[in-house]
Amino acid sequence: MRKLIDIMAVNLFFDENYQPGYKLLGWTYAPFQGYLFLDLKVKIWFFSVAWKVCFEFRKK
Repeated sequence: MRKLIDIMAVNLFFDENYQPGYKLLGWTYAPFQGYLFLDLKVKIWFFSVAWKVCFEFRKK
């Protein structure tokens, strides 16, 4: 279970080629492609929530 959650966390942060960026709803974003600031804020919020969830599961 813990291994699976680690893989999920890595998949959020890296695309298939292990380029930094994140995958959200099936789209891969390169880090500096110039998306809207609001869009970036939403992605950061989503990532931080996912990260906290991963750590909560890892504690159990």
